Amino acid sequence: MEEKEEKKELLHCDCCGCDIDTENDEYYTTADNETICEDCYYNEYFTCEYCGAIEHIDYSYTAQDTGTMYCENCKDEFYYCVECGEYYEKSENVHQLENGDYICEHCFENGDYYYCENCGELYHCDEMHEQNGYMYCDNCYEEGIIQDYHEHKGCFDFYKTQKDFSKIPLYFGFELEVENNEQSIDNNDMAEIIDGIMQGSVVFEHDGSLNSGFEIISNPMTFNYIMENKAKIKKMLQELIDNGYTSHDARTCGLHIHLSKNYFTENQVDKLQFLIEKFKKELIVFSRRTSEQIQQWAKFITDYTETGNEAINMDFIKKYKNTSERYQALNLCNSDTIEFRLIRGTLKETTFFASIELMNNMARIVKRKSLKELEKITFADLIEYGKNNKELKKYCRDKKLIAENTSEENTANNIEVAEVMALCV
Repeated sequence: MEEKEEKKELLHCDCCGCDIDTENDEYYTTADNETICEDCYYNEYFTCEYCGAIEHIDYSYTAQDTGTMYCENCKDEFYYCVECGEYYEKSENVHQLENGDYICEHCFENGDYYYCENCGELYHCDEMHEQNGYMYCDNCYEEGIIQDYHEHKGCFDFYKTQKDFSKIPLYFGFELEVENNEQSIDNNDMAEIIDGIMQGSVVFEHDGSLNSGFEIISNPMTFNYIMENKAKIKKMLQELIDNGYTSHDARTCGLHIHLSKNYFTENQVDKLQFLIEKFKKELIVFSRRTSEQIQQWAKFITDYTETGNEAINMDFIKKYKNTSERYQALNLCNSDTIEFRLIRGTLKETTFFASIELMNNMARIVKRKSLKELEKITFADLIEYGKNNKELKKYCRDKKLIAENTSEENTANNIEVAEVMALCV
């Protein structure tokens, strides 16, 4: 008689339910003591490379830097990025925050996290402050006289003299940007010195367009007040020079001049815009701005392609003026002021006061002259207008924008805009 065939030992796969021949088939035992066949292991399970346990793939974690797979129990041995939600194996690819959390190298390089310059701890940018080009955490930041950008908006005093009798006087405001490239003095210390000189009539703000400097912002002042306090402003400019600050040479700085909007009617604002476009070539030379700077920070209406070669008249101004674009030679976006943005930053007193006198002349002439009269005036007429133009005339003669005497011809009248740009040095 034939012997009965020996009965084989069979197991059942706890995943798919198939029979497993324990002698001939590969099978595995999971961390939960379940038996799985070879197919299910390769399709549904993995072996944790940290502890060796076999787990279902739904409970796996993968280190993004190495591709290593590990189980739930071992995930604390790896680094979890709170920004992107991924795990990492190697410590050099992660950064630890002050609160003990981690972020990966990729998220760190996105620029939202910084190490505090003082304590060395890592923080999100929302918990930090920029000061003199460095980042400080809330605990280490020493809040100085220089405030955050636009923090002073609307919080100003108005300065005028006994000579200012008008019911609605014309107020000026200047924003002078300066760079502290030499770093021989702390910006807040410099601001404290200026504050003492100007006796509280200016405020200070950080500005993201600057590399290592700050912005000096005047309170609203009448022209008479500025002229009566020229000595203070001259001393302020000289202190900045003596302490290694730059403005014109920094190439990042501007001198923006604000005029109180309620001083003008809408038609007078249009006439002001007309003068700026009419004397574009001369004003470019006056501004010392490069073509690139003008296109970035202070465009003329005629710099926009849609204006074509249309004649510059009041219809042109009304058609193309833009009250929603900030970075124009004449910014009309502000609720209370008109901002002339064209002028490059300066620490030279003649240039500074010439810029104020120019805007004073332009403001006064659009109030008193008709459009027909403005269409006929020359740039020299504009510069010569009124009595308060000493620095303005000197500056324009030095730039050859007006002649030394009336029998000579003005330089800018006979050159093209491209040639004008070469003079902006």
